[in-house]
Amino acid sequence: MLGQFLAIQDIDIILLQEVVQCSLESLRGYEAHINIGTNGRGTAIVAREGIPLRNVSRIPSGRGIAAELQGVGIVNIYAPSGAEKKQEREVFFNIEIPHLLATIPSKMILGVTSIVSYPNLTVEDNTTVAVP
Repeated sequence: MLGQFLAIQDIDIILLQEVVQCSLESLRGYEAHINIGTNGRGTAIVAREGIPLRNVSRIPSGRGIAAELQGVGIVNIYAPSGAEKKQEREVFFNIEIPHLLATIPSKMILGVTSIVSYPNLTVEDNTTVAVP
C-alpha cells in the first residue's frame, strides 16, 4: 500500500512516524532509514534510490531521525504526548533533540508531530531548541 502511494504520488522523500516494523526495507525503488526505539515503535526517512542521504543520526528512543541531503538537514521527530509523559517530553526537547540537531547543517526541513503542547517551539540555532 505504501509502495503504491509513493509511486502514484511520485514522492522522492517521505517522513514516517509510528513505524512498527522494518518491512520498509523491502520498498522497491526506495531506501529506508529506520529508527525503531526500545518500545518497538519509531521514525523513518524513506528516500527514492539514488537520492544520497548522508550522516543519518538517530535518537535511541526511536522518536527522531535526521539525515543530510546536499547541505540541508532533514529531521523527523515524533514528540511524546499526553499529560503523563511530561518528564519524557522535557528530556526529549531539552536533551535528545539538541543532540540530534547538532548532527546536521543549520538549514533544515523539519517534520514534527505531537507538538500541540509546545505551540511556540523555536529552533534558535543548529543546536538549541527553545521550549517556552
